[in-house]
Amino acid sequence: MPDPKPEPQPRRAGPPHNPGLRKLIEGKRKWHRPERTLPLPPEGGVPSASGTLASAGSNTGTPTSHASSGTPPSGGSPFLGWHERGYLPHFDAPYVTQFVTFMLHDAFPVTGRREWEGILNESDDSQRRRKVEAWLDRGHGECWLRRADVASLVEEKLRESDGETCRLQDWAVMPNHLHLVVDVWATPL
Repeated sequence: MPDPKPEPQPRRAGPPHNPGLRKLIEGKRKWHRPERTLPLPPEGGVPSASGTLASAGSNTGTPTSHASSGTPPSGGSPFLGWHERGYLPHFDAPYVTQFVTFMLHDAFPVTGRREWEGILNESDDSQRRRKVEAWLDRGHGECWLRRADVASLVEEKLRESDGETCRLQDWAVMPNHLHLVVDVWATPL
């Protein structure tokens, strides 16, 4: 009598299990130097154009490094250092410049999964990024950001924190995604 087929396991919720990504993050944590020791701006303070801090107060501190653990120390900095959420490596630290891409929920439609799934499995990081960008630039989905009123609202919201918690260097609003280059200060994105 043949063995009965095992019951299929339900797909677990959340990001996929990716041991290769976890190994990459662990390696980055090992070689990465701790964040530069820069004074944190006091409450309401922001870095000046010269990179020094401009503030009315005198409370300064030193950010603690937690890049080796990947989690913020209890009661310490809210920055995560090198970490992952199952898909891509992330680096989160104060006083760094970040390139961020926001995609609308339908920018990678399930109906096109056969086409874009191969892109995500591309082994060369540079090639994968180029292919993802090319896919996004094809304008899949409803492309709400193509509407001037919606794009203006997004830009207005971006500008609200410019100079308060971060410095916007540049951004591009595309029909179904947004690119942002931002100098992160003492508040995580």
